[in-house]
Amino acid sequence: MLGNYSTNDFEKKEVTEKYIFDTNIFDDMVNEKLKILDIVKYKNNKKVEIYVTHIQIDEINKISDEDKRARFFISIFEIRPILISTSSCAFDVSRFDKSKFGNGIIFNKIKKVNINNVEDALIGETTIKEGIILVTNDKRLKNIVIELGGSALFFDEFKERLKEK
Repeated sequence: MLGNYSTNDFEKKEVTEKYIFDTNIFDDMVNEKLKILDIVKYKNNKKVEIYVTHIQIDEINKISDEDKRARFFISIFEIRPILISTSSCAFDVSRFDKSKFGNGIIFNKIKKVNINNVEDALIGETTIKEGIILVTNDKRLKNIVIELGGSALFFDEFKERLKEK
């Protein structure tokens, strides 16, 4: 035993699915439309990894209601996502230590569909380049991610996956 951990806790697992949640999915968790325990069970049974970027964390930090903001962070903590860098950076949005310098091609194609949302473009591009499935309630974002070769699910589609054993 190593502290409170056994050596099994550090073994490399074969990942079968990778997901990243758009910030609106954390809202569904906070509103209990999606049970965190169901995500944790699915994650453990199916060898799933869940990711987050600084974008979602920054968006949650902007929530003025302290109680709601705390519930968002508790949700994030309970599912234990892996923090990854965005695949590009955008002036006045990106944290340069948590983003990469991309060529901007995919980013700009996504941004063209949703011109007012640089954050969505950064998340969408990252899902495509990293081979991660985006879970979102945003129809435009889902469609453009798929159109550009990525994978994306609506909230209800992800909930159905959670029922699979």
